[in-house]
Amino acid sequence: MPEHDCVPDEMTGVEFLIEMGMVSGMSLAGATERTHEILGHLRMGEEKYRLIGEYSGGMRQKVKLAQGLIHAPELIFLDEPTSGLDPNARREMLETINGLTEVSNTKVLLSTHILQDVEMVCDTVIIVKDGKLQMQENVEKIIGKKSNFIQVRIGGPVEDFISELKKKKITAEDDGRALIIPYKNDSTYDQIIDATVKSNCLLYEMERTTQSMDSVYQEIIE
Repeated sequence: MPEHDCVPDEMTGVEFLIEMGMVSGMSLAGATERTHEILGHLRMGEEKYRLIGEYSGGMRQKVKLAQGLIHAPELIFLDEPTSGLDPNARREMLETINGLTEVSNTKVLLSTHILQDVEMVCDTVIIVKDGKLQMQENVEKIIGKKSNFIQVRIGGPVEDFISELKKKKITAEDDGRALIIPYKNDSTYDQIIDATVKSNCLLYEMERTTQSMDSVYQEIIE
């Protein structure tokens, strides 16, 4: 599925997909059946009988996706499938991509710079820089790596604060911008506040950190 538009305006969605099915070697009957099956899954409704030239951006993306699925491939490449879509069309497209594995055995390779899309639909992420593989990892594992930490910014005698935490068997790592403290449960917040008071420090910020694909990408690219 290419990023840029490549569908004929003068054909209806149904006509175009039947034609693409036959080009792929399917019979007229087989291509017709497969076309209605795919467009039904994509929730095209009666719009499938309109000319493609009258379609919205989201509907044109659906037709391109259907074209890629018409011959039931083992693998489909989607290049920036949500590019240029409004929020509603983008959400619907992502929901559609998510549902592909439920209705077919087709594997999806999503190429995108919209990293929120990766979090929403991908099981595994691959990051490439200068033609070289930098990371291949499970998305949930990446996001979860830094989700169990509290980021703390304080003023005052930091070493005293860290010493108070050690008495509570809590470690603190200085990443140059803030202290990173492991989160165990909500009582960790109370222990941090208590250590702040006992060390005569000022607590400027205390926030549970979350990892995102964007932050992972920036770390690797930089």
